[in-house]
Amino acid sequence: MHTPGPWTYSQRERAPWKFEIHTPTTGGPSMPTEYRREIALTTDGNEANARLIATTPALLATLQELLGVTELNLDDMEPETRVIVQKAVELVTPFEGG
Repeated sequence: MHTPGPWTYSQRERAPWKFEIHTPTTGGPSMPTEYRREIALTTDGNEANARLIATTPALLATLQELLGVTELNLDDMEPETRVIVQKAVELVTPFEGG
C-alpha cells in the first residue's frame, strides 16, 4: 500500500543536495500530521526528481480517474492509443485498492 497524497517536498538548508518528501500521516491524534522522508539525490536533477516524487500520488489519482471514465471505449481508439491505454492500466493495476 502506498502513502496517500498530497505529498510535498523541501530542500535541506544545510545539505542542499538532499530533499525531504513530506507525506501526511494517518496515525492517531498523538501522531504528527506530516511525516518526512529524506532522500539524497546526487544528480543535477535533484529538485526536478523531488518534484516528480512529490507529485506521484496526484499523478496516480489522475490516471486512475482517467481510466475509470465510463466513456473510455478501447474499440473506438486507434491501435496506438489502445497500446498506451493498456500500458497505463498495467501501471495502475498494482495500486488498485490502496
